[in-house]
Amino acid sequence: IGRYAQLNDCLQQLAGADCNWVRDVTISNGTWGNRLFRIPAPYRSAHASGGGIGQCLSMAIGAAMAAPQRRTLALVGDGGLMLNAAELPTAVQEKTGIVLLVMNDRGYGILRNLADAQFGGRRFYSDLHTPRFEALAAAYGYTYFRISSFEGLEQQLRTVLQTDAAATLVEFDMDAIGPFAQPFSGPKI
Repeated sequence: IGRYAQLNDCLQQLAGADCNWVRDVTISNGTWGNRLFRIPAPYRSAHASGGGIGQCLSMAIGAAMAAPQRRTLALVGDGGLMLNAAELPTAVQEKTGIVLLVMNDRGYGILRNLADAQFGGRRFYSDLHTPRFEALAAAYGYTYFRISSFEGLEQQLRTVLQTDAAATLVEFDMDAIGPFAQPFSGPKI
């Protein structure tokens, strides 16, 4: 996973001991969210296990409301978040305190990787016109952060996690940060 191991390690160090860890189906979840992030106790983990994207935000709201004493971190891709964007105001309205970690690669990264690995690079409908997440966050009352480099990552995440907000959206600009060390395309079909 290359440099993204640093993201996992920082999140683990800063929030892992006492958080709800919620994941959507994303490349980040498939490579490190489900594999490397250690869950210290029962009832602190939720993820979409059926392969369908778009469930993370609703699950994160539920986790935050069921266990408000813990910070809820929600790992989601830009495509998955947009499938359930109608729930964005609910997280703020209910003052869930969730931290949405939006991995923005401007598309369905797993579909790109599958097309490249198994279909000779013939890509169809895998690039998205994603919103300006800063504007989207402002529209719904989220505190917004953008991370475009892992230089100083620990301090950036410390600032994010110390923010007392009704809900927080952190956009990880994956184009600026760079690709995974190896493209992840899931199991061969």
